[in-house]
Amino acid sequence: MADAGRVAGREVRRADLQAGRPEGDRQQPAAAVLLLGHPGPGQEVRRLLAAALLLVLAGCGGGTTATPARPTTSPTASGSFSLVPAHARYVALGDSYTAAPYVYLTDVAQGCLRSDHNYPALLAKRLGARLTDVSCSAADTTDVEGSQRTFQGTRPPQLAAVGSDTDLVTIGLGGNDFGLFASLVSGCPITGPNGQSFGLQSGTACGRVDVAAALGDLPKIRERLVSVVRAVQAKAPNATVVLVGYPRIASTGAQCRSLLPISQTDAVAADRVTKALSTAMAAAARQTGAGFVNMYAASAGHDVCAGKRAWVNGIHTDTDRAAPLHPFLAEQRAVADRVAAALAG
Repeated sequence: MADAGRVAGREVRRADLQAGRPEGDRQQPAAAVLLLGHPGPGQEVRRLLAAALLLVLAGCGGGTTATPARPTTSPTASGSFSLVPAHARYVALGDSYTAAPYVYLTDVAQGCLRSDHNYPALLAKRLGARLTDVSCSAADTTDVEGSQRTFQGTRPPQLAAVGSDTDLVTIGLGGNDFGLFASLVSGCPITGPNGQSFGLQSGTACGRVDVAAALGDLPKIRERLVSVVRAVQAKAPNATVVLVGYPRIASTGAQCRSLLPISQTDAVAADRVTKALSTAMAAAARQTGAGFVNMYAASAGHDVCAGKRAWVNGIHTDTDRAAPLHPFLAEQRAVADRVAAALAG
């Protein structure tokens, strides 16, 4: 991927996108990745574009969107989960990789595009737990203790769902901070449910990113995650806390330009950033005594280009299976399986 100095307009965009955000925060490029990343103050044009695109994907309606046939769910597991009590109170915090838009029924009423078959729902069924899922598409770590604006209004801080009686908290955050994931595919076109194409950014080749800047943000993301975990632990001192990592997106082998139109070099660089984020999350877990589920390692062979084995969708919206560049049901099942295994001790 290209150096920032060699990409026309890159530094201008970064300066513009920093307006109104914490120092050093790289805000998402104009609704890139669609459901990832929220706009900062003063970015009304970008905010409205993001809202319009989200409404297109949500079918321009409220309530839920349904798919023709309910997918088969994993059976409720038997056996004990030594790290959580029976009928545990479980709170799920996260972004769109936790919310899993378009994985079967998706609630659009609150603007979070949260699936009823995401990994928190699957895990809660397996554990027999009482679930409070406050994951929300476009969330980053600042939305744990601060409110989040969505295309349907404002959501309260995710931390508000955690209480002293909470037994289990999963956290799937970090990919949206400083525009990290969106920057990996900035400029890539996204196709809507009816095949319409949205060029989310102009003047930039799809996939170009300042890799050095992305990697440079990871220590800050790690510290943010440490703060998130400690805030959760302060409110729920007896809870088991698990950080859930992100899967591989780009293939480092054979490319599939129709699904992810970036070069081999860019794909390798994007994978490098995704792996580095996983490493940063693992470090945050060690620093706080939280658990960590490494979905980067688990998703080897399941990237966008893996065909029927893919765990992540390409750039085409599939309202029966997944939003563009977001996880399929298979990935959500895999997360639930691995978190359950970790909780079994």
